[in-house]
Amino acid sequence: MVRYYSTSTDAMDIQPRVFFYAQDTWRATDKLTFSLGGRWQIIWPEHTNKPGNGGFWNWDTDMIQVAGVGHVNLQGNVLNNYSYVEPRIGIAYQMTPKSVLRAGIGRDADPGFWGDTFGQLLTQTIPVLQAQSFNVGNGMKTDAARNPSDNSIYNIANAPDAPSTISIPASGMFLLPVGEAPRTRSNRITMPDVYGWNVSYQWQVSPTLALSAAYVGSKTTHAVPSDGWAGYNVNDAPMYGYQQHLTCNADQFYLRFGQLYPGVTNCGGWQADMAGSSNAHYNAVQLVLDKRYSQGLQFQASYSYSHATGETGANQFVNDHHIYWGEFGYNRRSWFKLYGGYDLPFGRGRQFGANMNSFTNAIFGGFTLNATMDLASGLPYTAGFSNGCWSNVAFGDPTGVCFPNKAGKLSAKAGGLNTAGHYVSYFSPVTFKGNGDTEGPWQFPAPYTWGNNGANNLFGPGMFTTDASLRKTFSLYEELKLAVEADVRNVFNHVNLQNPNSCIDCSNGGQITDIIGGSNSSLGGMRQFEFGAHLTF
Repeated sequence: MVRYYSTSTDAMDIQPRVFFYAQDTWRATDKLTFSLGGRWQIIWPEHTNKPGNGGFWNWDTDMIQVAGVGHVNLQGNVLNNYSYVEPRIGIAYQMTPKSVLRAGIGRDADPGFWGDTFGQLLTQTIPVLQAQSFNVGNGMKTDAARNPSDNSIYNIANAPDAPSTISIPASGMFLLPVGEAPRTRSNRITMPDVYGWNVSYQWQVSPTLALSAAYVGSKTTHAVPSDGWAGYNVNDAPMYGYQQHLTCNADQFYLRFGQLYPGVTNCGGWQADMAGSSNAHYNAVQLVLDKRYSQGLQFQASYSYSHATGETGANQFVNDHHIYWGEFGYNRRSWFKLYGGYDLPFGRGRQFGANMNSFTNAIFGGFTLNATMDLASGLPYTAGFSNGCWSNVAFGDPTGVCFPNKAGKLSAKAGGLNTAGHYVSYFSPVTFKGNGDTEGPWQFPAPYTWGNNGANNLFGPGMFTTDASLRKTFSLYEELKLAVEADVRNVFNHVNLQNPNSCIDCSNGGQITDIIGGSNSSLGGMRQFEFGAHLTF
C-alpha cells in the first residue's frame, strides 16, 4: 500500500505566457485579396516559487534536477522554445461575378492538456511529492495500512512512520530513488502543433440558390496519444521481453538505467511522459446547398465525408507509435444535414390575413416553424476478447495490446429487440478454443503477437433524428416582445442505438443495450418536448 505526501506546504507552479499578433488585408487586384496574419507564442517553462520546491526527472539521465539548487535553475533546467511563430494566409479570388475561390493555410500551437506544458510535474515530483510504502497484514488488501517499523496500524490516532528524508546534494541533482515513478516531459518546451489548410468554391447560382464545396484538412503533431491527459507510459515493456522472460521484461527503464542500481533489480514503474509525441490527421469534403423561396421559406442541405485518424490508445506507444492507429471514436465519417425554416404565412404583413385585427393576429399570426434532420453513419469501435491478453499469457499477449486476426468480413446489422434479454444483437460472438483457432471472420492470434485487425476499424449503427420547433412572437408594447417556443427532439421517436459490446468471444458479445446518450441526449435520444419563453426589450 502506498501513500503520497508533500514535503512542502507552499510549493507553487508559475508560468509566464506572452502572445504577439499581427494581421493585415491586401487587395492585390480587383479580384484577388490576401488576408495575412500571424501569432508568436512564448510560453516559458514553469518554475517554482523558491529553491527546493520542485523537481524535474530527466528521462535522458535518470537524474532528479531539484529546482533552484546548485546548477539547476528554478525551471528545473528546462529550456524555452521560441519557434512557435504561427503564420496564417487566406486567399480569395473572384472567378466570375457570381463565384469565388477561397483557400487558406495556417499553423496553431496550443498549450494542450493540463500537464503538457504546465502542472502535474515540477511540484509533484520528489523531493516535494514522495511515495511511502506501508505493510498490509498477511498480504490481504482489505487489511489496514501498517507502519513498516513496528507493523502498527496507521490511522488518525496513530500517526504514520515519518517519511524518509532525501538528502539533496549541492549540485541539485541525484539519482531517482528506487520505488519512485515520477512524470516527465521534454527538456524543452514542446506544445501540440496543428497545421491546417482548406480550399472552397462558392457559387451564387441564382438570387435564391447558392452552392459551396470545400476540402478541409489538418495535421496535428506533438499531441498526447489517445484523448487522455495523463500522458503515456515510457516504461512499457516490449513483446520480446515477455516472450523471452527477460529481467524486468526488458522494460525501457531497466534497459536504460538498470546498471545505475548495483545489487538492485529496479524495473521502475508507470512513468508517464506528459509531452505529446503522437500525430493525428483530419480530412473532409463538405458540400452545402442554400435555397431561399419567397414568403419566408428557406432550406439548407449539407453533406460531409471525413476521416479523423490518429493514435487512439496509449498502451505500448513507446514501442510502436502506430499500434493503436485508427479512426477517432467521436467522428462519424458520413453526415447529411437538412435544415428548413418557414415563417408561416398567417398574420399581419404576411400572405394570409395581412389586415388582421390585433386580437386575431395575436392568435394566428407570427408563427415560425424550424426543423432539422440528421442522417449519419456509425461510430468506430475496436474488437476485443473476453479475458483481454494481459491475464492469460497462454492465450495471447501480456503487454495488454491484443487484436484478433481478420479472417473474413464481419457481417454486422442491428436486429430486432430481444424482449427477454432487453438487447439488440449486432453481430454474433464466436467461441475460441486456443491460439490460431478460426471461427467466422476472426482468428485468435498466436501468443506474443498483437493481431492484425487494428483499432477502431469497425463501425456501429448509424444515426437518424429529426428535431422541430414552433415559435410564436407577441408584441406587447413598443419594443417589448414575448416569444414562446415549443421544441420537439427526435420527432419520429427513432431509436438510435449505441455501439455494441465489442467483445467478440463473450456470451453477450455484439449485444447493444443502450441508445445514444441515454434518454436525455440532446441529439439522437428518444423524443423529448421542451417549452420556453423569451422576453426581449
